[in-house]
Amino acid sequence: AGQYSNFIWDYHCFSGIDHIENPDEDGIFKIVNDYTGDGWNDQVDDEMGNFDYLMGENIDFRNHAVTEEIKYWARWVMEQTHCDGFRLDAVKHIPAWFYKEWIEHVQAVAPKPLFIVAEYWSHEVDKLQTYIDQVDGKTMLFDAPLQMKFHEAGHLKI
Repeated sequence: AGQYSNFIWDYHCFSGIDHIENPDEDGIFKIVNDYTGDGWNDQVDDEMGNFDYLMGENIDFRNHAVTEEIKYWARWVMEQTHCDGFRLDAVKHIPAWFYKEWIEHVQAVAPKPLFIVAEYWSHEVDKLQTYIDQVDGKTMLFDAPLQMKFHEAGHLKI
């Protein structure tokens, strides 16, 4: 247990890592536990086949204790910082059902309405709309397609 929570993170909380003790081995290592089953979480973006794993230690959202701890953490952050919103990073690597549930939780326990925006990096508008639909419109997304248009315009030869 840590200083701010009684939760203990162990191998049941993760589905993969990119570092092991043997420095001669390099790669992405899948953790086998009660939650990982036969593979990576399939309720994420399908870019690169499956985008469940991004980097570092991959949290496994199929473990209910993990999702409850992340909700606890959000409440703790709001109590400590009096923040008025959250920016959710790399949401295509995390199941949309979790963020829908998490946003409902933080909005319910927040003392005031929260501003929530998420980063889903795709230039495909259909993918962004699908994500917004999956979370029932509970968050806004950064406009990655517009950013790409600005990038392209900035590199035009005139």
